[in-house]
Amino acid sequence: DDNDLCTIDTCDPSIGCVNTPNTCDDGNPLTECVPSTGECVNPNAAVCGDGVCTFPEETCLTCSEDCEGPGAACGNGLCEGGDGENSNNCPSDCDGRTTGKPSLRFSGGAT
Repeated sequence: DDNDLCTIDTCDPSIGCVNTPNTCDDGNPLTECVPSTGECVNPNAAVCGDGVCTFPEETCLTCSEDCEGPGAACGNGLCEGGDGENSNNCPSDCDGRTTGKPSLRFSGGAT
């Protein structure tokens, strides 16, 4: 054991001990091993609790402390009807049909 949490240590009587670096191969080239913990992390990944709602990785359901705030945020991919968003004032977040035959019209979100 080389006491490096970012290596995988193996010993073989014929070749001795080998300390292979943990490559953190999760398919993301930015993921790296943190020497103090041995954990593989992506420094650019969404972090719940950092004050930034990184959509779509974070939502009000998965990280309320970052993604809920006063009022709706049009353009975040969430139809926040409870905060007044609807298909008229934020069609990018709320589905709806507000033109055409009246019996086929509907509004997503708040009415």
